[in-house]
Amino acid sequence: MATIFEKIRTATTDYPVDVDGLAHSLGITVLYLPMADEISGTLVRKGELYVITVNRNHSRTRQRFTLAHELGHYIHHRQIIGDGVNDSKTYRTINSGAYFNPRISRRHETEANQFAAALLMPQEIIDDLRGQGLSVEEIAKKLEVSRQAASIRMDMPISSRT
Repeated sequence: MATIFEKIRTATTDYPVDVDGLAHSLGITVLYLPMADEISGTLVRKGELYVITVNRNHSRTRQRFTLAHELGHYIHHRQIIGDGVNDSKTYRTINSGAYFNPRISRRHETEANQFAAALLMPQEIIDDLRGQGLSVEEIAKKLEVSRQAASIRMDMPISSRT
């Protein structure tokens, strides 16, 4: 049976990364449901199972990043998740709602964001696309991420070319 990291490696060999497929391969149920606008997603433990809920009202690029972010919590922070965690639009746990988790700090949220960026925009793929002379906008479109996320990951202004 493949390890979590082997599943991640397999999922990131092509683009756009099939983040829903990765979650499924990890045994995580993913639901797209309408949520309050300030909530992007939740990761909830139900016994031995995990469910990620993504705000159906947000853009597809935000949904993909939210799912990847919650997977980052699953991979790196399961031991402190307890019953769950909710994340705001700024990908910070918020002290309202059913899954406020005071054990999740800004450091944990930053780790989940870094995981999400690396998952959706693997460096090897970024290097390949940059080598093709594509703009940040073109790379973002191919990877199905926001221009802002691609720009941050590539450390380039949005309108730059390689």
